[in-house]
Order: sequence, then C-alpha cells, then structure tokens
Amino acid sequence: MIPAHHPGRRHPWQPRWPVLPRHLPELAGGQKLLGVVSFVNDIHTLGLDTAQGLLMTESFYWDLNDHSRAFTERILPKAPDNYSNQCQAGAYSAALHYLKALGEVGLERAKASDRKIVELMKRMLTDDDAFGPGSIRADGRKLHDVHLFEVKKPEESRGPWDYLKLARTTPAAGAFRPLAEGGCPLVKARRPGSAAALSH
Repeated sequence: MIPAHHPGRRHPWQPRWPVLPRHLPELAGGQKLLGVVSFVNDIHTLGLDTAQGLLMTESFYWDLNDHSRAFTERILPKAPDNYSNQCQAGAYSAALHYLKALGEVGLERAKASDRKIVELMKRMLTDDDAFGPGSIRADGRKLHDVHLFEVKKPEESRGPWDYLKLARTTPAAGAFRPLAEGGCPLVKARRPGSAAALSH
C-alpha cells in the first residue's frame, strides 16, 4: 500500500524551516527530542532527513497493524494526499461508537435524553480498526493503548508515509492519569453520598 514516490523529499507546497538544525534530534550528551504533541503529518512536512531519530507519542499510526492498515485503505480514496493521525482517527472512532450506541437505544430515545446515550457509550466497550479495544471512563476519558515511536532514517523507509517505527507501547491501564486524580466534577457528583448521586 506504499505509494510509488520516495519519502523525505520536500514538496513545492511544503514550507522551508531556516531555523532548524539539519537533524532535529542532535543534542549534546546523547539526548533525544520528544515530540509530545506531534503527528505523522509533521514528519511528512519536515522530511526524514531533518526528523530522523525524533521520538513522538501517538495512539494511532496507519502502519501499526493489520487493523490500522485496513482503516487507512478505506480512508485514502477520499484523502489520497494525507494519511490520518490520531486526531482524525479519533474523530472516526468517536462517531462510530456514538452510532453503535444510537443503534442500541434508537433515535427517538436518543433525542429524548442525551444523558441516556452518553451513559450507554460509557458502559459499552469500544472497538474499531483505528484503536482496537478500549473503553470510556466515568469522566469521559477514552482509554486505549498509547505508543512511543521513533522517526525512521531515510534509508529505513520503504516509501512515502512510512516514517515511524514502534519503540514502546503503554497499555491503556497505565497510559492516562488515574480517575481519582482527575478532579472531574462529573465523577465527584456521583460519588456515594453526594447530592447528585442520592437524587438518581
């Protein structure tokens, strides 16, 4: 599924980055740069010559497994010049889960009570080609595995958008702040003994 043109080449529409070093991760003392909020699209813009060795966190990567590749194959005909990142895959995942819940409660019941469908979405386990199995906590946090990737060297890439290699996976249970530490008012309101909990 790798397109024919070669990675790392700057397209005419891509901006030049005059202030960046030739290789982003080259720091003193063997340190590496970590892009905490960065996407495969950023790597496509920078090119592998510049971004090679950069570490980045993503919960979705198109070439992670057979499911993510199947998802990408369905999306590419509609967006042939752009591969999805975790935000775009997340929008798909959220919409799909909502539609599954809607199928359970029915359109009329969903219209009558937004709360009912939200509560059902939290009770139902999530599962899709973008993120695999997961769940939604009481505070609305979507739980799934999160991955640490390293940007490939140009010679490691098989073609365009083949930019990342998996370094480590953090399971869903340890990837997000614990529920008790979040301070979410939705959770506080439903703790045993609270006024909101007693009213339901």
